[in-house]
Amino acid sequence: MDVEDFLERELAGLGLETIPEIGPLKKAEPKPITSKTALDKAEKDYMEFWQKIALHEVKWDKESYDNMINMTRQFSLELNKGSQELKAKKETILSQVGRVRALLKENKKELAMKSFSETQSIADSIPGVFFEEKKVITDAVNELAGEIKQFEDNESMRNAYSSMGQIGQLIEQTMKSIATNDMQNASMLYSSAIQAFVKLPEGFSIHKFRIGAKLLEIYKRISIHNEISQLQRHLQNQGTPQGASNAPGSPINSQKAAVSKGPQPINLKSLSMN
Repeated sequence: MDVEDFLERELAGLGLETIPEIGPLKKAEPKPITSKTALDKAEKDYMEFWQKIALHEVKWDKESYDNMINMTRQFSLELNKGSQELKAKKETILSQVGRVRALLKENKKELAMKSFSETQSIADSIPGVFFEEKKVITDAVNELAGEIKQFEDNESMRNAYSSMGQIGQLIEQTMKSIATNDMQNASMLYSSAIQAFVKLPEGFSIHKFRIGAKLLEIYKRISIHNEISQLQRHLQNQGTPQGASNAPGSPINSQKAAVSKGPQPINLKSLSMN
């Protein structure tokens, strides 16, 4: 008497109804792992098989049992191959992490970013069935990503301070040119300072405010000079006598006086409302 007949007789002796048989599962031939998806699918199929088993009471079914054995062997085979691939990838990733850190210390950002991208791709290719191992690797890669972010932030700060230093020098040179009445050179230096100022990265607001205040003063001086020069050319084109511009009541002298005095208060009493 085989085991199946024995189980059938024992169930009948206990007065239990015959339990519907579990339909035979499709036999699975062992296949080598070819990708992350293949191993993830193998785990899914394996667990779905056990979910079907869990829906039924225990009843001997030789065909299902044979399928179970075949699936277990297949899953074991693929897990073994996947474990070997995981070990190789882990060694590569750890080596890459060390390489990226070394490149960052050498300030070779482009090579470091390329190596880091390769490291991320390898980490992403690890199947989810190796949850614990993948978490350890992912944590290491994320830690490295944080180091890269800090490197980039520090680099951004260095570049910003360098740019602000250059702007400061341009402002100083501009003021010297204004002091010697070399307004053409002052305008060129001011233009360079403005172009560098607007390219500063986000943040550094206090520094930007201080630089902006100095640029605003330069803007005032250069723009007033340009306006006076334009008025002088206009008067010369109209044939104004050369000495007329130096007369006490001439428009140019009046404008110079207004500039030297600065903004004048408004007499509110002189204003009338309709």
